[in-house]
Formats: sequence, C-alpha cells, structure tokens
Amino acid sequence: MPPSFIGRARNSPEYLPQIAKVIADLRKMPEAELAFTTTENAKNTLELE
Repeated sequence: MPPSFIGRARNSPEYLPQIAKVIADLRKMPEAELAFTTTENAKNTLELE
C-alpha cells in the first residue's frame, strides 16, 4: 500500500526519500541516523561486511 502522499500512484523506489522523512519524523530522529541504521541493518542481514 503506497503512503497517502503518493495517492494512487504505484509504490516506487523514487519515493524512498519522502518515506524516510516520514519514518524519521515519527521516530523523532534525524534522517541521517535513520539512513545509517537501516544501511547497517541491511549489511548485517545480508552479511555484506
């Protein structure tokens, strides 16, 4: 389900910056911290480092 600000458009990676901002705001954390945390989680999950 796409976020409401996208409307009925197809969910797409181009919306990730907007989605990250919403999540960071909800978590009351800086966007940079959210980006770092999600990147580290992905690296650990996928065993990239």
